[in-house]
Amino acid sequence: MRVRNSLTQQQVAERLNITRTAIGKYENENAYPDVEKLIALAKIYKCSVDYLIGLSDNSKVFTRNETAVLKVVTDIAEKENIIASGETITDGEYKKLAAEIETAHLSYKLYKRITKQHLTEQK
Repeated sequence: MRVRNSLTQQQVAERLNITRTAIGKYENENAYPDVEKLIALAKIYKCSVDYLIGLSDNSKVFTRNETAVLKVVTDIAEKENIIASGETITDGEYKKLAAEIETAHLSYKLYKRITKQHLTEQK
């Protein structure tokens, strides 16, 4: 996650007020951060604590609205037997889904614009 966020060990260490060596130990699993440092790491890396400790395959931190949308989509996917009940959507699946939703949203906006323009021309 550090490299993915274009950060050096030194930069992360400075943000956490710890040594660069400590960051290296965390990365090599020779030591583990306390809860406060874990939360700070999640904020620095813009991911969930669950992802950092291996409880989730999804690195994205969701806003409240995104969480609500994701729950609806997950419920539909479970209902349609696209995913098994209780299964989480992976990071890759989330990115594909987000792209599809964005495409649908843009299509809807275009439809509204065309409809509005058509109605205006008829007046």
